[in-house]
Amino acid sequence: MTAPLLVKAPVPDAEVFPSRSFKALWAALGVSQLGSAVSAIALPLIAALSLGATPGQMSLLVAIELIPAFLIRVPAAAWADSLRRRLPLMSACNLLRAVVIGAVPLLWWFDALSFGTLLLIGGAGSLLTGVYASLSSPVLVDVVPTHRTSG
Repeated sequence: MTAPLLVKAPVPDAEVFPSRSFKALWAALGVSQLGSAVSAIALPLIAALSLGATPGQMSLLVAIELIPAFLIRVPAAAWADSLRRRLPLMSACNLLRAVVIGAVPLLWWFDALSFGTLLLIGGAGSLLTGVYASLSSPVLVDVVPTHRTSG
């Protein structure tokens, strides 16, 4: 009988997450993506369960949540490339999106939530998501060292 072959686990590279700014950006992007995913699920659920939306209305809501971000990304990316300070704008987009999405439970609580309002909230959130995404790509290029970007 032979002894089992032990394989040493590879030691992680100390520079996988090279800087504090990369770690902060990575965490912020993760939180933002989590918020986007939750709102992408929550808004249609609220429309269906609380407002009794029809299948056609649900399709419209999903389209309103996708199309503005799709349309704004290219112009916003061109604008983002010309900016020097992108991080404050990224923070503003996330805070505004939180306020917009946070209005949903308040409107529901005061019995003022309608399907039209939900469409406006979904569209505004989508626009802010598109601008945020356009701003985040150049920031990532600024934060990651050049020797880490080549394959």
